[in-house]
Amino acid sequence: MKLVDLRSILNVYAKGLARVGAVDSAAALRHFNDLCLVLKSKKAAELAALMRTFSDRSLAVANSGPTVRDLVSAFAALAALAPALSTKKKEEDLTSDLANLCAALIGFEQIGAESYTKALLSHVVSVSRRANKGGPATVNEPLVIDYSEKLERALPDAAAFLKLFSELTADERVQQAEAVALATRFMGPTSARTSRPKALAKIKERHSSLMRARASARAQAGKSAA
Repeated sequence: MKLVDLRSILNVYAKGLARVGAVDSAAALRHFNDLCLVLKSKKAAELAALMRTFSDRSLAVANSGPTVRDLVSAFAALAALAPALSTKKKEEDLTSDLANLCAALIGFEQIGAESYTKALLSHVVSVSRRANKGGPATVNEPLVIDYSEKLERALPDAAAFLKLFSELTADERVQQAEAVALATRFMGPTSARTSRPKALAKIKERHSSLMRARASARAQAGKSAA
């Protein structure tokens, strides 16, 4: 089953869980669905195979909120409901895919569902890049969106923006493709061939221009007052 189809089923199921008060399981499914949205062209079996190659055990154990255990519980309960689906083929595909996904999650049960899915997405993107050398780079869209929103919020604050920009520059997940995508979102159309340093410089220029405009306005105000 393709992830785009699995996502449709999980969306409906998550809404049902939320209605009956299973908020952590519903939230865990929504985090997983964010991953499915980005990887929608892949099959669930492909994702499960990639999940089995993910071995980052440094992720912090969650103190609160939905965990991978909640995700596994939701998958297991949904598998029990699979016979209610309209076709035998869909039932078999869903049951098999959910079993594979649950098996791939073993060992991560105490990790926060959001932390796990974000780290897994970075892993999948990295593996895809190595497999597709010479072809167009896969962009980590959730990472780009996250930084774009943070940059917009920090833009008017010089100290906050420069601190965030330093983090962005040092973030190894932000490769050339992500830097170009972020520059396009933050500043406007940017050539796909733009280098990472130039794309980052373009991002910083918007903040620099704003600071120059503010300084100029203050200078003009000072002259008028004099």
